[in-house]
Amino acid sequence: MAYPSDEIKEVIERVENERASDELSSLEHEEGFAKKQLTLTERSRVYLEFLGELTVGIGVGVFSMIFNFILFVWLLHIEF
Repeated sequence: MAYPSDEIKEVIERVENERASDELSSLEHEEGFAKKQLTLTERSRVYLEFLGELTVGIGVGVFSMIFNFILFVWLLHIEF
């Protein structure tokens, strides 16, 4: 199965463009011209902190409810 020469040329150009782009970006990083790109966690740091605090709060609440149930109902035999 032979491929048309147009498709082969397009693939070669795409590979060359990717290679040139990679070389330019590595040179920019070496020379210090490249801007620091923000990762997902840096951009959403505030939301992640909020979700972490919320998760810890819910965990502490659930733990305290279970602890109170065990303490007052099972150990002290107090009926509600």
